[in-house]
Amino acid sequence: MIQSRSRYQQLRSLRASVHASPTRERGRRGPNRRGVLLVLVALCLALMLAFAAIVIDLGFLRLARAELRNASDSAALAAGGVLRDTGSATLARAAAVDFARRNNAAGKPVELDPTRDVIFGRRELNAATNRFEFVAGRTPFDSVQVVARRTSDSLGGPVQLSFARLLGRNTAGSAASAVATFLPRDIGLVIDLSGSMLYDSTLLHESSTTINNQAVWQALGSPKFGTMQNWGTLQSISSGTSTSSILSQLQLTNVAYPFPRGSWAEFVSYVKGDSRLPAGYRNKYGLKTWLDYVLQVRSDKVSTPRLSTTPEQPVTALKSAVDIMLDFLEGLDTEEHVSLSTYDSQARIERGLTTDLAGINLRMQDMQAGHYDRETNIGDGIRRGRESLTAADARPSAKKVLIVLTDGLANEPGTEAQARAYTIQQARIAADQDITIHSISFTSGADQSLMAEIAKIGKGAHFHVASYDMDQYSRDLKNVLLTISSIRPLVLSK
Repeated sequence: MIQSRSRYQQLRSLRASVHASPTRERGRRGPNRRGVLLVLVALCLALMLAFAAIVIDLGFLRLARAELRNASDSAALAAGGVLRDTGSATLARAAAVDFARRNNAAGKPVELDPTRDVIFGRRELNAATNRFEFVAGRTPFDSVQVVARRTSDSLGGPVQLSFARLLGRNTAGSAASAVATFLPRDIGLVIDLSGSMLYDSTLLHESSTTINNQAVWQALGSPKFGTMQNWGTLQSISSGTSTSSILSQLQLTNVAYPFPRGSWAEFVSYVKGDSRLPAGYRNKYGLKTWLDYVLQVRSDKVSTPRLSTTPEQPVTALKSAVDIMLDFLEGLDTEEHVSLSTYDSQARIERGLTTDLAGINLRMQDMQAGHYDRETNIGDGIRRGRESLTAADARPSAKKVLIVLTDGLANEPGTEAQARAYTIQQARIAADQDITIHSISFTSGADQSLMAEIAKIGKGAHFHVASYDMDQYSRDLKNVLLTISSIRPLVLSK
């Protein structure tokens, strides 16, 4: 019994010691583990702070770079626009500095060094890479490069960092650049040569404007035939009189008709009953009515080739305006290529895209109203102009521009409604090929709404020149063409 109690006490002591030993072990290791954890936590916090500093300051630098990019873009566009419009590098530099300063980067206005940060040059094709590149200093200038910087050597100084100071870095540099270029253009002139392009020289318009038919007659050499000797004299002959008798009275029986096509008999028929001759001139024979017959019936180049040398209106005003426009483009020296298309009942490309602007002008000056035919197919003119801008000699890098001119109403093909629909269809096809369409309507009889619509489709501008006074609309037409010629697309090329 005593032995059993003694063994029981030994077992209890052993059990107590077994349960107590882990507690004592944990108690001995506790302070060391806590110390290690504190060190680890401190290290992690330091790393996290360093990482946060890097992330925050990198984000700040990225924001500063984006702001500098905005500043360089706006400054380059401003400088490019001034250079394009004035040709002055001095004014362009001032514009770049002004627009850059309107932008902040890293909390401070962007300050440009005008001589260092604003660089002029040209956009040229690198034959090795087949890509266009900015070449600094190359003239004549068509590009401006602007470098916006926040660096240690810039006027605004470097970007000030915040958290990176903990790592011993106080500042960092950032910069961005942009190049603005006014693109060369491929310009397609689309000219109306229908019969109405001489209406302001005809008796039909005598009641609405001061016509210049006598000047046209004088330009033909002031010819005289039979009894028709004085410009202002008209001889009335009864409508019932036979053609042969009328020719006898006018002493034209043995007089050769002066031009390749036409006849005195056809002239008599015109004076007797053509609706294009005002009623007050019916059955009245003289130089006035003969010239009106030439203009209204025999205006084509084959019949009366010398009309191209006369001041028939409004085509002469148009030729004069085109002459001035081409001189302006030549003076720009910016590689403008021009094509010439004409239309009447159908259209044709007179000259494909070329830098020979003098050749374009010579062809234009040789044209006359009703040169081929007398109707008006504006849609076919747009089609031919578009084809000239998308031919093999068109430049992929050039901006495509159509300038469409008319003094009348679309009446081909088909009915007027069909002709208008065809014109709109062709304008949409051109617009889908990224061709800008500017339209010009002149004289009061032109379809202004149609011309405005095709300009809207082509994302261009529509201009209308009225025809109440020939001198006035001649000046206005020149101003319009010069305005369009100066609308040169400006793009950021880098």
